[in-house]
Amino acid sequence: MLSHGDVAMFLQSSASSRQVIDNAPFEVGITFLPHPEDKERQGVVIGGESLWMVDGKGSAE
Repeated sequence: MLSHGDVAMFLQSSASSRQVIDNAPFEVGITFLPHPEDKERQGVVIGGESLWMVDGKGSAE
């Protein structure tokens, strides 16, 4: 758990940032997810409750 110092970083929605910052017993930093420099930055999944529907893909994909 981050707040106990068991992990150095974790991924979380920005919606919980204020709670994490206010309750951590240490300084918290926030940044973008890294990406390869030779690739264009893409969007991110919004929220944690996303439902994806695709067309034209087999069940194995």
